[in-house]
Amino acid sequence: MKVFILLLIVDPLVSATEFSARVVDNLGNPVAGARIVASCYELRRDGSFKRIRPLFAFQSGSNGIVNGSYKQLKATCEKSVRVRVEREGYGASHYNEFRPVYVVRRRAKGEELHRIVQLTGDDLTVALRDTLTSDVDGTFQELVFYYEDRLRPTLRLLAKDPEAGIAARSLLAFIGVPDDLRLVVDLGSPKDRNPAFAYRWLYGVTCSLLEPTSEAEWALLRESALGEYEDLVVTRGAIQSLTLIALPRSRQILEEVHRSGSFGAKLTQNAIEYIQSNPQPLQDRQLEDLGHRVAQALGNRTWTGNATPKYNEAGDKAFILLNFDVGTDFYVYTAAFQRVDGAWVCRGVRESMAGFKLSAGVKELRKK
Repeated sequence: MKVFILLLIVDPLVSATEFSARVVDNLGNPVAGARIVASCYELRRDGSFKRIRPLFAFQSGSNGIVNGSYKQLKATCEKSVRVRVEREGYGASHYNEFRPVYVVRRRAKGEELHRIVQLTGDDLTVALRDTLTSDVDGTFQELVFYYEDRLRPTLRLLAKDPEAGIAARSLLAFIGVPDDLRLVVDLGSPKDRNPAFAYRWLYGVTCSLLEPTSEAEWALLRESALGEYEDLVVTRGAIQSLTLIALPRSRQILEEVHRSGSFGAKLTQNAIEYIQSNPQPLQDRQLEDLGHRVAQALGNRTWTGNATPKYNEAGDKAFILLNFDVGTDFYVYTAAFQRVDGAWVCRGVRESMAGFKLSAGVKELRKK
């Protein structure tokens, strides 16, 4: 007796699905010639990653409209959609879902801020929002710091904006005024558009939380140190701040992280030892001296010197670049300071550049 076995080979792709969307710039204008590329993660039966499956690549028409059809993967693919939108002259945008409207950010010059700060009221808000939702080159962050006294009220307003909010919060964190940090933390921790680094923007926030007073601020530091945002850079920033805070509560959190066995646990031993040494608060009447102390407090690196301080327009805030070597690598940290009652206080310190030395005196840079 012969037995015939019928093998059914099922294509993981199902019937064609229509796709329609519109591409606009950050001012709401339609963008022609934008390329939308979609893919998803194909998983094995055990849930592990198998490969990236391309879905489609379409281009927007003269009115910014995109139409097309594609063979859609099954449910496992729909849960891991990645969409990249790009066009020459604009920065690329990333999404983790299909949307009716996609936004590409126009490119802007950081020097435009010299003109923007001359505006007032709604004109200032609109112009600053347009810039924050663009891909800005040049020394934009440095200029924001210089003009911070004029810009902070508007940045606080824009921190609540659905499009400009994360950029505004990041700049407020860089300036480092404690009241602004409390606002940023109270507004929550939304995901950024790039799904690969959805919470990376929190690195700057955790690095500037050196005077936490609210439960929400302490909670953010604890959650970040324990790795709840699944970003090792954010974890490292939180552990650094908990170290520099050097209070019983920060030590308690570091000990909890140490017991957790998480990635951050590897960084806590030196941090706890630093707190046990009863370090002096990071404040001093001499800014350069304080900059030296902050560099030395970072530890585990060969400090090679600090750059000259750069001040804001009012002269009551400054930032200093701190330079380090570790073997063949080098790192540059940016430390922000504020003068309070005649003394300079450290408001935050973050890694801003890294690279490796190609040869004597030559360095390959990797900006953060």
